[in-house]
Amino acid sequence: METKRILLVDDHIVVLKGLQLIVSEALGKETDIDLVTSGTEAIRMLRLQPYDLCILEIELPDVDGMRMLRTLRRDHPALRRIVHTRHEQLWYMREFIDADVDGVLFKNSDITEISRAVNQVLDGHKYYCMSARALKAAVDTHTPPTMREMEILHLLAKGATTEEISRQLSISNNTTESHRRHLLEKFNARNVAELIINAVSQGFLHIPPKG
Repeated sequence: METKRILLVDDHIVVLKGLQLIVSEALGKETDIDLVTSGTEAIRMLRLQPYDLCILEIELPDVDGMRMLRTLRRDHPALRRIVHTRHEQLWYMREFIDADVDGVLFKNSDITEISRAVNQVLDGHKYYCMSARALKAAVDTHTPPTMREMEILHLLAKGATTEEISRQLSISNNTTESHRRHLLEKFNARNVAELIINAVSQGFLHIPPKG
């Protein structure tokens, strides 16, 4: 049997040790598992040798985890990627789908589910834990805004007026108002405040916490 090379990435060593044990038992003796606690170290290891699978937390102290997912897909196309995270928000799930990850496991996933995910992803399939499947279904049922509508949505979330949006995007006020109406319809909202709330809850808009 060909030895599988696995890279585990998380800034908590206890989590890494737990994953190491689970993955080792799931795959048997023909497995080499490396543990790293930063994105920088993970990228360095991937440059040194090929890996079959990377299981990573996206919230790392030194790199943007979402950007790292896309970098791994671009620079290591044969590498399978499983996200292992505590973030169960819709907007995160939308990012995972856009990054074309091979699997999503939340930190509350049990040993059986983690083992199943590892084996299925290495066999060439995608795997989403039960909670992730529910979020993915919610993402898939919503009609996405166009790129122009997303631009306007972000500007509305920042409090921009119709005139300010029109000026910034070099479009007419009528065009801006038309896009605003389409956004209200798509998000089943009666006003801009409700539009922003619905866009956040459906994962189309992320408003970082203050402070």
